[in-house]
Amino acid sequence: LSHIRGLTTVYDSDIRKINDVKISFDDSVGTDEVYMLPFLGVKKKLDAQVTPSEINFTIPEIERGTVIMIKRN
Repeated sequence: LSHIRGLTTVYDSDIRKINDVKISFDDSVGTDEVYMLPFLGVKKKLDAQVTPSEINFTIPEIERGTVIMIKRN
């Protein structure tokens, strides 16, 4: 995931963040193991709500970019 509004020109040094991004996938892939790896950051586990047909989680904050990893069973 890339936060396009957070990418700024060389003249604009303000960091712009997006908070509480809600993600929902129709396929739950049978797991609640969802991890977030922020750009130049540290991996952390996110809370996920899983049903047989759906997985939902919220990304607390995105600055420049974030990788989301969902473990498949």
